Amino acid sequence: MTGISKTITSSTRWRYSYQSANCYPSPSPPCARRSTLTSGFGASQRLPSCDKISFSNSSPKVSNGAFYALSYNTRIDQDNTLALLPTGTLILSVTKDTYEELGLQGQPSQYTGRKPLQYVIKLQLTEPTMAPGRKCYERAVWALSEKVPLRFDVLVSWQPPEGKAAKAPAKFFAEWDCREVRADVTVRPVAARACPALDSLSLQPEDGAACGAQDFFDWLGAVSCDIDCSSDSSASMRCPEPSLPMGPSLLCSITGLIRPDIVIQLLSALRRYFEEPKLACWATLTAHGFADSPVSWASLEHGFHKGGENLQTLLAFANGNYWLLRAVGTNDRCPS
Repeated sequence: MTGISKTITSSTRWRYSYQSANCYPSPSPPCARRSTLTSGFGASQRLPSCDKISFSNSSPKVSNGAFYALSYNTRIDQDNTLALLPTGTLILSVTKDTYEELGLQGQPSQYTGRKPLQYVIKLQLTEPTMAPGRKCYERAVWALSEKVPLRFDVLVSWQPPEGKAAKAPAKFFAEWDCREVRADVTVRPVAARACPALDSLSLQPEDGAACGAQDFFDWLGAVSCDIDCSSDSSASMRCPEPSLPMGPSLLCSITGLIRPDIVIQLLSALRRYFEEPKLACWATLTAHGFADSPVSWASLEHGFHKGGENLQTLLAFANGNYWLLRAVGTNDRCPS
């Protein structure tokens, strides 16, 4: 599970979905307990310029916790977008015109073809060259605050250092005129239906005694979208064979700018879920990334293509085995 946790902590997600099979009646699923979400996140509209995110004297420093910022109401393939990672990396995905005006070093987006229309600029704010007074620092501040003062609607979140109180830097958020937003938690019952038969020891059984991981992943997506996969339904999606009857289940969703430490809490709750005997034979935790985020898993560049897919599912079995299933856009590179 160490590798799973490490992968999930590499990015911030906008929605997590939890589903447990044959779990009714049962205690509330882990994500339905609102105490699991110990803090909200902030939203600021039309931030005066993106240099405030990175260079403001009141900005939370990387050493003082983990700080996240992500632009929203932007389209990754047409607009300027921004992401600030807790590692201190500022990522700007900008149009060709903006890139030429800024004069900062970057690379053509890997999704724009022979004639680049989008460019990606990365500034590592923790490097010595980005200290106040250094040439690179002064040039970046000038470019982002005076030459091309980019403006964004941003979502921000701050995770305090381990062992310290979760008190956000008030001066910084007041400067941004942020309003606090709580993650939205919804729980939806899922009617009894056929469920793919799974073998936790085999992702792709050759003898046909169980369904493969890809077929299950597709079926799970259909169920999450409330698509009727029964044989008498007009939908083209059918439950893969072989299948088993599944009793009523629960689908819990958390929507918002969700920090990795919250994800770790949910994963821990998922592990504990099967410590006591349950009717459920498996449970899943799915992480959906922002479709228009400039960054994806493992800090790789993210492209929209047709839908901006950027998600992964952890499937936990009652016997202690786990599967990790990932899906990214057609052109995105899947992290190793």
